[in-house]
Amino acid sequence: MVDSASLKTSVLLLTFWLYLLPATAEEPAAAVPWENWPCKYCPDTTGTEGWVEPGIGYQSEDSYRFGRYTGLKDDGVFGSADGQIKHREEDGRYFEIRGRNLGLDSRDVQIEGGDQGNYKLFLEYDQLPSFNDDTTSSPYRGLNGNHMRLPRDWVPANNTQDMATLEQNLRKVTVKTERKRLQADYAYLPFRKWEITAHFLHEKKDGRQDVGTTFGFSETAILPVPVEYQTNELGFGIGYTGKKLQAQLGYDGSFFKEDNNRGQVWQNPYADPNDPNGYGQYALPPDNNYHKLSATLGYDVHQHTRLNAHLSIGRLKQDGNFLPYTINPDLGAPLPTNDLDGQVNSTLARLGFSSRPLPRLKLNANYTYSDRDNDSNRNSYDYVVTDLFNAGSARKNKPYSFEQHLFRSSAAYRLSSRSDMSAGFDYDKMERTHQEVDDTEEKTLWGELRVRPHETLDASIKYTHANRSNSDYDRVAQITQNPRMRLYNLASRTRNKASGTISISPASALTLGLSADYYKDDYDNTTLGLTEAKGFSYTADISYLINENLTTTAYFTRERLQSDQADSQSFSQSDWFMDDENMTRTVGVGINWNAIPDKLDIGADLVYSDYTGKINYDSAADYPDLESSLKSVRLHGTYRMKDNISLKLAYRYEDFSEDDWAKDGIGVATLPTVLGLGADTQDYDVHVIAASVRYDFE
Repeated sequence: MVDSASLKTSVLLLTFWLYLLPATAEEPAAAVPWENWPCKYCPDTTGTEGWVEPGIGYQSEDSYRFGRYTGLKDDGVFGSADGQIKHREEDGRYFEIRGRNLGLDSRDVQIEGGDQGNYKLFLEYDQLPSFNDDTTSSPYRGLNGNHMRLPRDWVPANNTQDMATLEQNLRKVTVKTERKRLQADYAYLPFRKWEITAHFLHEKKDGRQDVGTTFGFSETAILPVPVEYQTNELGFGIGYTGKKLQAQLGYDGSFFKEDNNRGQVWQNPYADPNDPNGYGQYALPPDNNYHKLSATLGYDVHQHTRLNAHLSIGRLKQDGNFLPYTINPDLGAPLPTNDLDGQVNSTLARLGFSSRPLPRLKLNANYTYSDRDNDSNRNSYDYVVTDLFNAGSARKNKPYSFEQHLFRSSAAYRLSSRSDMSAGFDYDKMERTHQEVDDTEEKTLWGELRVRPHETLDASIKYTHANRSNSDYDRVAQITQNPRMRLYNLASRTRNKASGTISISPASALTLGLSADYYKDDYDNTTLGLTEAKGFSYTADISYLINENLTTTAYFTRERLQSDQADSQSFSQSDWFMDDENMTRTVGVGINWNAIPDKLDIGADLVYSDYTGKINYDSAADYPDLESSLKSVRLHGTYRMKDNISLKLAYRYEDFSEDDWAKDGIGVATLPTVLGLGADTQDYDVHVIAASVRYDFE
């Protein structure tokens, strides 16, 4: 009788011997005679197998919020199906088809097939909805085109309350988008160690989004602007995988197109349509394309040391024609150029090193260089204020560029069989153009200790200290801004972070866990702007195996985020302060019961979560609290009628409510100088029951 260790050794030696057999780049990969290597422990995977699961359900209430990403937004009966089919032949050819949520707006279909060791083809089609709001309404017509008009009987006015025909002309409009994506990937192995790949993706996004516009200095309107975007991606690559050397060369291209004729025109609700100021125009995202060449190299210097390198060069182009300064014919001024002739060149280079010089010591280091060179034309443009008048001063566009040097290093040392420690140092330097700060440097030092004093106890603790400094802070010219203001992403900052975990198993069936995270950011040199930010969160969980058929879990998590900000209303020193506090609590319980072994499984999940947001001022009345809560109950059961037939039942209940002072009681015309969409809070109380039958076949 052959023992398992001898068998493993023999297999490894034979594999190594086969690897050493001579092969040339012109020689196709030889098929391995698997028929001479029977494996009594391997399952017979040839033939066709799979499963299908059609189902039907009922939803009690309409809710955009409930079905935001799932597609379950309408009440009534709905149908859906999942399934999978696999087929494999003895010669290595195979295909697989997978389907999920078929019949819903969040459907997904995947097809994969090929000849193992020779080629592989992958196809996928998926949809993803984003239902944002169906409580909105608007008086505008022509919402599917690029020219939004008001009704013929529209009565313009200086404020929304005096728009006499507003209410009678309101029509319901939904704010939503839907993404449809088709993807194809192909891999071909022409020779041993070589692989050729190709990638294609087509994505289309349609719908509406809410956009704010301004007429004059105070009159505004929220518009449901159409979304019609297309993106195509292409990619090609060739790779080599040797014993010590791995290499890849590739090309990637992205092509974006906006289908709505570059701009959205709308009628001014505050002005007579015959007035020169009767219309406005909103620029939509411009068409653009991006090309990137990349190379990746990995080399095993010896058994415990590896080097890797990556280089990519990209170019972004955007040369769509400019819209005029204004749609107002009385302010027509010639543009300095018809288009931006925008071009951004990017370079990314990365070098990495990893080694284990001692059995207990592991070292890692990598350096990344990133360069974004905005080579777009820079011109002087007239400053036209809200389509009303020319400010009489020219302004230049500022092609933002940056250069980044990022170095990361770490060392890990195993103190004993039950403990190890690690530490690291990071250095990040950014050099910018056309920003308030030319240079920033951030140094980060961290350390971590993991211990396992007993087989029932695991614990870890980690501490991080980071300091970011900057060069002289100067406001960007042509921008009216308090010179004492500091942008938080550019300001000097000291960051301290600490985290810890502990896991205890006092009995084989019981596990307790606790984790906590804390951070504090100090912006000590900031007079105006964000001065402090901190957060604390912890999670406790328990898992208990009551018996071999019954398992329970429970958890509780709490997170608190707080930030302090200083500002000035007199364009001088700080004279008012704001404290922003956000707190979230979540508790959950889960039960899984194998009520009848191999026959009936029952489960339940209960979740409660609430959120509170506070904005406090030291010199003015505080805003009302922002509050929301979610209660969720999920029940499910599976009954195996036969070995290959199962009946599934599921029940889902969700109760969501929120108090938002920015939406509650704010209608289309509540604010005198804002023609809104009347979005309301989306409270819901939804019950969903579903049944499905799964059939397995082979």
